[in-house]
Amino acid sequence: ALDLNKESERTRESYGMTLLGEGALAARGLVERGVRFATVVWDEYNQSCISGWDTHVDQTRRLTGELLPGLDLA
Repeated sequence: ALDLNKESERTRESYGMTLLGEGALAARGLVERGVRFATVVWDEYNQSCISGWDTHVDQTRRLTGELLPGLDLA
């Protein structure tokens, strides 16, 4: 379930080649095999300032340009 090399390149790219995307793909594999709970790490890919989902400052740019694109893929 955790060997992402068994997935097609197209599938891997569709989830995103980030920690979040690969984590979501691995979690899917675990759930498909009966695991009832899986945690996926949010990596905030390419960010110099890690602040998670706290978007009190510059909300529109952070959501549309940083946070949501990777989440949408995953």
